[in-house]
Amino acid sequence: MDIGTSITYVFQDKEWLTKLAIGAAILLVSIPLTPILIGFVGIALVLGYGMDVLRNVRNGVGQPLPEWRDHWSEWIVSGLKYLLLLLIWSLPALILNGFNGLGNQLIWNGNGIVEFMGSSILIATACLGTLWWIFFFLILPAMTIRFAETEDVRAGLAFNDIYFLTRNNLGDVIVAVVASAVAFVAAVTVGAVLGTLMCIIGLAITLPASMFLAELIAAHMFAQVGYGKETTAPPKPPKASKPSPQPEAKKKPQTGNTMVVMPDGTVLPTDDATA
Repeated sequence: MDIGTSITYVFQDKEWLTKLAIGAAILLVSIPLTPILIGFVGIALVLGYGMDVLRNVRNGVGQPLPEWRDHWSEWIVSGLKYLLLLLIWSLPALILNGFNGLGNQLIWNGNGIVEFMGSSILIATACLGTLWWIFFFLILPAMTIRFAETEDVRAGLAFNDIYFLTRNNLGDVIVAVVASAVAFVAAVTVGAVLGTLMCIIGLAITLPASMFLAELIAAHMFAQVGYGKETTAPPKPPKASKPSPQPEAKKKPQTGNTMVVMPDGTVLPTDDATA
């Protein structure tokens, strides 16, 4: 896992400032519009761009950052599919969160055994939710890679392939997830500080730019997981088929000849003797 390259590759592109500014501008417009859902189109566009970056890294392209032209509709579709995948994999945690609300209601409105039940629900949902989020972030790189390779939602739900890739590259997966999280926090922190120094209004520029930069760093790190190694689950061995029974050979009837002793002492078969 080359973390240094994941951080610096963006700035090695001759047009890095323009590409970063376009992505930041899209996020700047999209994030405030997410409550009315249309903002997710812009977020999907940025995510689709990140999928293209991931593919370019895995294909060995020297300058992984694509041009901001020609592929906007494709990136939007790709990003929307990826958002759907994130939602599907997050469903168990969202369901548990609903039970968490039930536990709070029982605690506040009940007493005695009801309050105890509410506390038990809160503890159980907290433990299960934590375990699920750990699982989610561990499979996130493999799920992202599988989807980016095919643009097929089913590939992002293929548990066997995702598990195989995660299991065989667990060290790289942990490094990629942790380093991506640290990069996101660091980038947003730096963006917030710079925006504050620019009389607060600069936050509108630096925060979206730092978020987009963090996504590009994560895409490069995820692309390195399992790179150059076998990344597909081994095929299942075919079921052994029973050998078909061979037809029995027809037995020829045995015709035994009876021997007859002639008066002169000659021994002859019955057929010859009767001839």
